[in-house]
Amino acid sequence: MAQLISARAPKQSFGRSITGQANALAFSKAELALCTAAGEKHQRAVAVTGSLGFSDGEGGHQHGKQGLIPCFGVPRGGGGAMKLRLFAVLAAAFLAGCQTPYQEMGATGGVVAMPITNDTYRISARGNGFTDPTAVQDYSLLKAAEVTLQTGNTHFVILGSQDTTSRDYGRTAGTMQTNVYGNTAFTTYNPGVTYDIVKPGQDLLVQVGKVLPGQQPPAGAFPAQQVYDNIGPRVLRPKKK
Repeated sequence: MAQLISARAPKQSFGRSITGQANALAFSKAELALCTAAGEKHQRAVAVTGSLGFSDGEGGHQHGKQGLIPCFGVPRGGGGAMKLRLFAVLAAAFLAGCQTPYQEMGATGGVVAMPITNDTYRISARGNGFTDPTAVQDYSLLKAAEVTLQTGNTHFVILGSQDTTSRDYGRTAGTMQTNVYGNTAFTTYNPGVTYDIVKPGQDLLVQVGKVLPGQQPPAGAFPAQQVYDNIGPRVLRPKKK
């Protein structure tokens, strides 16, 4: 909670306090600019444990869906609830655009298939802190279907799976700001906030094979073409350069 230190008690509320410090790994300078675009020149992006933080204009927060987003000020007076809902919609779009896309494994995650035997593969999928676990599951199954079709097979069987989700914990530095109004100086201090970033991951061990027309597929076998046709259109792809 912000602490207000003053030489005398103010007769009215002045300005907006800094609501936190951005997690440098989560936001770029362009994203931080979204915070000042709302007309709140002292606000910064904030990472809040288990929630999206929206500034209430008083240095506090209203909590919602898990994640990390820029913190926007909600002006005092009427219309605050409507603007908060609008910011929630914009935040959801922002988060969707930040998740790890279906791509080759890289620094921000992705998916890769590694052969174990001639017909057995290990599929590894990783996401960043903005990626939903179900998206990582889709990536694993889609890659298994692609490998099956690329090797001239029709079905794959999941021999085993492992949850490889990781978590990053940390705490941002506290912030302090002093404003002078006339002969009075007001100092507002906000302690750092703890953040918890969940990065979903999954490993699958799959066996691929070809089922001829009229043959019965093995128990639990996935038809690769159907998996590809259903999952392929809904995964997030990298933006074309």
